[in-house]
Amino acid sequence: MSSGVLPAGRWNCDAAEIANAFVTGKSASRDQIWRDWTDLTNALRVVTNAVAACWISGSFITDKIDPADLDCVYIIRQDLLAGALSNPQNVPFLNQVARSQMRAVGINLDTYILPWSPQPGPVPSLQEHFDYLYLRGYWDDFWGRIKDANPSIEILPRRGYLEVGLDGYK
Repeated sequence: MSSGVLPAGRWNCDAAEIANAFVTGKSASRDQIWRDWTDLTNALRVVTNAVAACWISGSFITDKIDPADLDCVYIIRQDLLAGALSNPQNVPFLNQVARSQMRAVGINLDTYILPWSPQPGPVPSLQEHFDYLYLRGYWDDFWGRIKDANPSIEILPRRGYLEVGLDGYK
């Protein structure tokens, strides 16, 4: 880590590695945020039957002692998400997660959902999967940026983010 952030790129890891690097022995606020992430991730796994992966970014994966929250995008198979949404009891919860409304209920996470429709072969169909490809690219670009007074620097990827493979996305 240089200048308090991960080097640019997507870095694969597991939850234990994140806990060791960014939680254990750091601060009470980090402990609570990590419990929030673990609890929410487990709840999503129950409701959807599986969460393929989670991208984690923001001040939580910096050297900041007391970050305000953890930013994440949950990658969930589109068919599993549709199945979960077919149960009206799940809709409010999934909407809260997808629209980054967890802080409103006291959970220090900024969360989003990226529906994933896995397709065989190395080249996904742009026409059939435009929404997924657009959103995947959006989040990849977003997580790489850092605010800067100089707009020509602000557009460059200057930080990295973590990809935690969870249920069958490793």
